[in-house]
Amino acid sequence: MKDLLKTKWMWLIYLILFGAFALNKAIGFFSTAEPAHFFYQVSMIFHINNDLFPSGYVFTIAAILLNGFAFLFVWLYIIGSRYFSADFIVVMVLLRLTCDLFGSSYEWATVQSLYVQSRSLGINTGINFISWLLPSYLAMMDYIIRRVRRPRLPLR
Repeated sequence: MKDLLKTKWMWLIYLILFGAFALNKAIGFFSTAEPAHFFYQVSMIFHINNDLFPSGYVFTIAAILLNGFAFLFVWLYIIGSRYFSADFIVVMVLLRLTCDLFGSSYEWATVQSLYVQSRSLGINTGINFISWLLPSYLAMMDYIIRRVRRPRLPLR
């Protein structure tokens, strides 16, 4: 029981940090004073003017929405709720992974530019970017495994 409480506190701390990360990305995307907003607006205009679909823009909006879902999911995971089916979570993991890979062009452009300036800085920034997302994916995968193994038993 004591280990369970320690795990819940770690997940709660992660939830707060992940929520701040997801909110920061949303603010950066929608706030006109942020460089990320300017980046995505220029990217969208460039794509539309060249008769291309603004996929980076659409994937970023989807990533922001799916990270909001992931925030809710991690909260439900912490309290041990069995609200979602394993099939639904598998679809959400795949959608979220796709949107995180293709919808973070500003972040990856930042990592690339830092890598050109300093290899270690670029690598550390890339690891930092991935490390914020990884635990939420692990929670989703743990949820899927527990639902498939024991569909009728509570998560915790």
